[in-house]
Amino acid sequence: MTFVTNHDKNSWEGTEFEQFGDAVYAAIVLSIVGDGIPLVYSGQEAGNPRRLAFFEKDAIEWREHPEGELYRKLFALKKAHTALWNGRWGAAPSMAATIRSRVQPG
Repeated sequence: MTFVTNHDKNSWEGTEFEQFGDAVYAAIVLSIVGDGIPLVYSGQEAGNPRRLAFFEKDAIEWREHPEGELYRKLFALKKAHTALWNGRWGAAPSMAATIRSRVQPG
């Protein structure tokens, strides 16, 4: 699974905004369209700006946020293009032979 944050990381290491700064949206894109099965943690689509309490009930402020729209677009893109699919069991992507021959020396 690929992710930008989860409950442990949010609680112990900081919010995705603290961890990635200006690169948070690039990290989100790679986590969805890159290698692996994407995981979206509760609150990411609402742009959760704070660390959540660990082992405590801590409500998420659900709201419209640009991050939610980014996730909707990325998942629609992934679904629409088979090149971005993860295969039947989440297979790793591989380079096509025609492309490989162009980028390898020799």
